Amino acid sequence: VVVGIGAAPTTDWLAGSPLAVDAGVLCDDGCVTSLPQVVAVGDVARVGGVRAEHWTSATEQPRVAVRNLLAGHMVESVRPLPYFWSDQYGSRVQFAGRRRPDDTVRVVEGTTDVTDGSGFLAVYERAGRTTAVLAVDRARPFMKARRGLAAERPSGPAGERGVDLVTEPVRA
Repeated sequence: VVVGIGAAPTTDWLAGSPLAVDAGVLCDDGCVTSLPQVVAVGDVARVGGVRAEHWTSATEQPRVAVRNLLAGHMVESVRPLPYFWSDQYGSRVQFAGRRRPDDTVRVVEGTTDVTDGSGFLAVYERAGRTTAVLAVDRARPFMKARRGLAAERPSGPAGERGVDLVTEPVRA
């Protein structure tokens, strides 16, 4: 059994360097570090104060980082919507967004009854706005909801604004 509960970035080798390090290499929204000629991407980078430990960070951040590095200043920012998926025991689990413990959760499609086997789509909401989406075996509705979340540009350091998604409850 392997249990992965986060990762600790190896930044010890940067001790004494002029790079700002705090649980990762600190970067602005464009992956640029405290040294304008140095960028950081992937698990070690805290882009906009957030370290996203997922392969999507390593695939989405480099294009922006290189563009900013070549320009010599930030010309583009990257604030991707946190996202992960995992296949577990024959089911696909997908999550996107930024949820807080006090967000409300609403199942909008399917049922959480595991004996049903059809899966579900749930949205996390705060102040009437969708902030995250969770799906089990509902890939198409999940991708539609994820695109809706990603289309709304975040306002603020953690993208807390959210987005209104048209989601009608579906009775199981």
